[in-house]
Amino acid sequence: LTERVKYLEGAVARILNELGIRMTPPEKTRAFPSVHQCIVATAFHYGFSVHDILGHSHRATHAHARHVAMYVAKQMTLATYPMIGRIFEGRDHTTILHGVRKIETNRKADAILDQDIHRICEDVLKETPKSAPVASRAVASEPVPPSRPPSGEGTGSIP
Repeated sequence: LTERVKYLEGAVARILNELGIRMTPPEKTRAFPSVHQCIVATAFHYGFSVHDILGHSHRATHAHARHVAMYVAKQMTLATYPMIGRIFEGRDHTTILHGVRKIETNRKADAILDQDIHRICEDVLKETPKSAPVASRAVASEPVPPSRPPSGEGTGSIP
């Protein structure tokens, strides 16, 4: 039941964010990492540039790091697959879904990958400011994806 409630809360938050509405009072607002912060932390961890992560290289090392960045972004933010796809140079949401599922599957069997993801998540959270101003209505031309706490780690996502 708890998982269903969390899922519904996330769905409501995504819908409200698409409308540019923030329901959390500013004094209770926590800043979460952005999808870009997830990409930067992943690139740094693997020793690649952000361009390598976002690019269209088919090299196995670049593709793996790209999939990890997609997974971390999905886990640490409330950004939808289409939102993440737009940030990853206009990739289709099914491409993001494939990358996330691939890492989910591999993470269960690969302890090193699991440690890498844990370290990347820690790095992302270290870089997240403790608070950020939040307006009741979005002003930016594109909606800012909302955020959710990373699973098992407390807080995290897109400012």
